[in-house]
Amino acid sequence: MHFNRDDGPLRFRGQQDDLKERSKDLQNLERQSLKQRKGINTSNKMKILSSPVSFFAPNWTPGGWVFLYFLYLGLLTLIIGLIHSSLPEPLTMDDLSAASDNSERFIGANAEAYLKSLIKMGPRPVGSKENEVMAPDFLRAEIMKIQKESNNMQFIYISDQVVSGSFYIKQNLGYASFYHNVQNIVVRLSSRQGGNSSAVLVNCHYDSVPGSPGASDDAFHCAVMLELLRVLSQSKKPYLHDIIFLFNGAEESGLQASHGFTTQHKWAKDVKTFVNLEACGAGGKEVLFQTGPNCPWLVEIYANVVPHPHGTVMAEELFQSGVIPSDTDFRIFRDFAHIPGVDFAHSDNGFVYHTKFDNGKLVFGGSYQHTGDNLLALMPALANSPLLDSVDQSGGPMVYFDFLGMFFIHYSKIVGTVLNIFVTVLSFSTIVVQLFKTRKAIGQTSSEISWTFGFAVSATLVGWIISILYIFLLTMLLNWANSTQSWYRSFYYQFGLYYCSTMFFCVTTPFLLNQKSKLSNLHQSIMNSLGTQFLWTVVLLLGTTFGIRSTYLILIQVTPSVISNLGLLFCRNYRSRTWIGIQILQSLIPLIFGIRHTVMAMAVFIPITNRSGAVLNVELVIGILSALTCIIIVSYWVPLSVFIRHISVVSVFATAHLITLLIVLAARPLPFYEWQSGESGVLQRVPLWHVQRNIYDESGKVRLSDSGYWVMNMDRSAPYLLRASVPEMTSAEQATVLCDSELFCALPLYSPRMTNFLNGSNWIAGPKPFKQSILTVNTQISALTPVTRRITFTISGPQQMSFMFAPLPGITAQGWSLQADLIPSVLYKERPAYFIFYQRGLDSLSWTFHIDFKVDESHFKGSVNNTVTVGVSGSHIDFGHFSEEFKLFIQKFPKWSFVSPRASELRIWEV
Repeated sequence: MHFNRDDGPLRFRGQQDDLKERSKDLQNLERQSLKQRKGINTSNKMKILSSPVSFFAPNWTPGGWVFLYFLYLGLLTLIIGLIHSSLPEPLTMDDLSAASDNSERFIGANAEAYLKSLIKMGPRPVGSKENEVMAPDFLRAEIMKIQKESNNMQFIYISDQVVSGSFYIKQNLGYASFYHNVQNIVVRLSSRQGGNSSAVLVNCHYDSVPGSPGASDDAFHCAVMLELLRVLSQSKKPYLHDIIFLFNGAEESGLQASHGFTTQHKWAKDVKTFVNLEACGAGGKEVLFQTGPNCPWLVEIYANVVPHPHGTVMAEELFQSGVIPSDTDFRIFRDFAHIPGVDFAHSDNGFVYHTKFDNGKLVFGGSYQHTGDNLLALMPALANSPLLDSVDQSGGPMVYFDFLGMFFIHYSKIVGTVLNIFVTVLSFSTIVVQLFKTRKAIGQTSSEISWTFGFAVSATLVGWIISILYIFLLTMLLNWANSTQSWYRSFYYQFGLYYCSTMFFCVTTPFLLNQKSKLSNLHQSIMNSLGTQFLWTVVLLLGTTFGIRSTYLILIQVTPSVISNLGLLFCRNYRSRTWIGIQILQSLIPLIFGIRHTVMAMAVFIPITNRSGAVLNVELVIGILSALTCIIIVSYWVPLSVFIRHISVVSVFATAHLITLLIVLAARPLPFYEWQSGESGVLQRVPLWHVQRNIYDESGKVRLSDSGYWVMNMDRSAPYLLRASVPEMTSAEQATVLCDSELFCALPLYSPRMTNFLNGSNWIAGPKPFKQSILTVNTQISALTPVTRRITFTISGPQQMSFMFAPLPGITAQGWSLQADLIPSVLYKERPAYFIFYQRGLDSLSWTFHIDFKVDESHFKGSVNNTVTVGVSGSHIDFGHFSEEFKLFIQKFPKWSFVSPRASELRIWEV
């Protein structure tokens, strides 16, 4: 049997009546070919005939179909991008007065006005006048206005909380957090005088990091909550349960104010579920990225009532894996109050997160309306749910995602596992049946078709592997040439460097490997498509085995192929154009999800590389992520590449890639810049400390005394980019030189997790930051028992301090006066080392606490019987406490950097 390898329908020569008009010479050649292939049962041949031109299969060449696919992919990407960025039209007060039915509508313009008032105050770090006086006064005043205008059926109660406490943050390199006099403003909305016994909580925080107005993180949500309170308080319908609004004043200091509410406020025990509002970007749509734990009904209520659903369990799994270096108050409510809830965040424009450009300029009116409309639907639905009376947390985790914001899909993990296994079995089955059918059509034996299929799988997999290996080598080249992070400036650099190269290798590898194949183009395409389906089915099976809920994305990759294969099993007559049309149609849903998830992933991960430290090769991270997302998007297009007559058709990818690479290498475009408006842009983050260090030996004599500037480089390009503007960087030494010999590297850390960013950071010798010490430390030692010592510490200093200690060999820490668990953070010289972060809100007296140590009796017989190595640091964050030398040093940093300065003192000694 012999096959024509052309662009038209496949015919079995010499076997069809319509070939009788062919020349006798051609008939003889065909008969000779048939004689060489004995044992083939011609009665079972698959008949693929010419089909008339139709709407679904126009009489185009396969090359035309491939071009159509490119156009289709580009238009689909554009449409999805527009849908992703589309926001509802914001309502104004004119809309409210124009229509009576808007009396209980969320007015985005009101929320915007609230936000402008908050950010007008400037940065609001914990302990500042802006955060402890101005912001609370503004919130109280607005809440009281709302209270006066509320409906007679609704009661509003206001509670001011000033709270102190401590807790242990359980995570990698965990630590104890101690807070003193931080504030909460708590509002309770009830339809019953005196309140109900059950309530739903909605939380925001009005504090910000130093130097940032904190418009999106998180004043935006506090503004939205004020407007939400106004609308809900005017409702003529009673709520079954109360709604508590928590405006917390200390989140950026380590989730402290929410802990104070959860553990000490009189209303905390009434909270049965919560809604937490956060941000790691500015503007756009809020995404649901954490739920539960184990409360399917929360997701069901969200899916049923919100008008603009937007969420994915993939974000939840990534966030909880620690890949995203952030945390939210969700942890406090979940781990300390043991209540379920949902967590929302805005993630667009992540470059402005925690910088001076988080000033509200990127928060457009539609963002207020989108978030407000969703909360206005969600909060009453939760408050009116009878499930709040007996919260069930036995439902297990959920799989959830939205479809272009149109509707929300959700099901339990158990259902997801069963569904994945069912589709996996069905997929493998359709592959086997399709192979059996194809084997008969092309006249191969079982072993031959197995080899052909294995070759198709290998060709596709090799294309994927070569793409990733090439990108690995490419990122090494860019890193060596100091030409990294060009994609900070524009997506086109990323597209040219990584997407074009991935598409080129994914297409050309199977194209070249199949050059000597005797199969027709159609059957090559079928085999390659089955190979791609097989690979994704294996990935689906592995993800299901490891319990990864995000495998829904792979399920969406596999299911359309299974459906199209099932349909083709009942289709006897089709040709190349029909096959290509079916492939394009069945790839629609996978493309929509692949492109949208790529947009969402890049919006989060590219800005994160801006604050991932100087050691991590972020070029490699973005390169590999680009390759993987590109493979997901184009994987079902690659089998169609066999219809391309010349490799030059796809050489456009290689050309675009090489041009981009030459531009990046030759121009070395600066990755950090300010937009022409000067209102927003990509800034290089530079945490900067002016430090005085004094380290004493066991007898109390000074062992080391120095001062200087500690520069924490937050991305890989920082060390060499800053040298041009800051000459002192050329003589800088590594900040980690004392890590092996001194407690917590002898640096004024405010969290042990900062040690993850120390490699690549610099120390520059400099003048002293203070004329006199900013720390006062007194210790009192008492013996509780012959083998127990209690050391009481009384410390006075700035509003932000850290306390570190490591018991000497043979001594163990037995307990302390903090409510937090006594758990070491790291090992220091094979000894457990503990860390306490202290934050003060309103002015207060000194910080006093004690630690108990178990001491061996023989320890008291030595000439020096110290118990513990201790370190104390204190940091000022406002310019009023900075020296003139420090202010001049800060001014040397370029305009495209965002310096977060602190002036600190550190002492280490033995007690």
